Amino acid sequence: MKNYIYIIAILCCITHMNYAQSESESLINKKVPDLTFGPIMNYTEQNTKLSDYAGKIVILDFWATWCVGCIKKFPHLEALKEKFSENIEILTVTSFDGEERIERFLSKKKTKLPIVLDTAFVLKKQFPHRVLSHTVIIGANRVIRAITTPENITEEVIQNILDGKEVNLKEKKDDFSQKEKDHLSPEDAIFQFTLTAFKGGSRTLEPFKKGRLVIKGRLLQTMYEYANGFPYHTRTIFELNNEEYKNHQYSLKIVAPDMTSSEVLPLMNYFLNSAVSVKARVEKRKIPVKVLQRTTEPLRLKKADPKSKKELSFSGEGVHMQNGPIDEQFMRFLEYLFAKPDKMTVLVNETGISGNYDIDIPWYHEDSENIHKELKKLGLKLVDAEREIDLLILYEERDTLRAN
Repeated sequence: MKNYIYIIAILCCITHMNYAQSESESLINKKVPDLTFGPIMNYTEQNTKLSDYAGKIVILDFWATWCVGCIKKFPHLEALKEKFSENIEILTVTSFDGEERIERFLSKKKTKLPIVLDTAFVLKKQFPHRVLSHTVIIGANRVIRAITTPENITEEVIQNILDGKEVNLKEKKDDFSQKEKDHLSPEDAIFQFTLTAFKGGSRTLEPFKKGRLVIKGRLLQTMYEYANGFPYHTRTIFELNNEEYKNHQYSLKIVAPDMTSSEVLPLMNYFLNSAVSVKARVEKRKIPVKVLQRTTEPLRLKKADPKSKKELSFSGEGVHMQNGPIDEQFMRFLEYLFAKPDKMTVLVNETGISGNYDIDIPWYHEDSENIHKELKKLGLKLVDAEREIDLLILYEERDTLRAN
């Protein structure tokens, strides 16, 4: 994998575009062909045509999962659909997200709006744009009545179109000139993503805080794990043709002053997948695991003092927890005791134990089996089994967006 620098600065969710459109060209009042929409997710039909909505106003709202501003406008569009349910159809369109990404999005963000996958850029070519959101209003006669953004589409605008009146919305026309591209200023960006080959120096991972995330000298594996919320190296599987990719180290910086960590990490994952040959996906697989269970003996866990400080730490001497639950985080720390460079050991909690405890589990490198004795003292045991769990799959794909 070649050394490279990959930098993205987004001023208003700018999208990639190769089409030319003069500033004087207008699409308003032009008739559109019988467009095909599909595949469609979050909808009763998988594929439709514009003619299927004959007699209705059709609103196409272009967006992307990484465009936070776009997603914040969904409730407004849902309210319009509810108000004019018999007279309009609203289809959101994404040209950058596949089915798997949308499924994950819908599992976290609930919306009533249909989502059209336009990964072949068919609709994007029909309605050229560089900036999201980009919203097209098509009248019942298949004539474009407005090109704007969602917040400009009011109930009055919809009613005027239904009544055959003029729509006085300024047409949104994006500038595709090279001059504008050359003058994008990182200082004005609402989102910056910078990825470089590691050139030496200190290796750090500073979690996202106060609008900044900095990672230096880390493997792509570590970056993908952080972006997807996976523990360090214990639930990651490599499916690479070139094993050398495992060892390449990079530095990454994200600046997003107006975003939260939950908003930034999906963007981090998206741009990593766009920038490098090693891709990542989350997949459920049944694998061998160690299951933490209760023994038939009584539990001998020390109840924590509710007023005591909460602590959870891992070292070469074992796992220490004060005033904490036996939860996913505790299990991850326990997994570190089994960590080996060539072997993945996953621990699953099936104890059903609630409440907070003080627990110390010593670890002896020269006697790795001793942990079973230590757990037995607490009324716990580890049992070998198979379970279906989420894994992070790193796989290889030919270069996509790449600088030499």
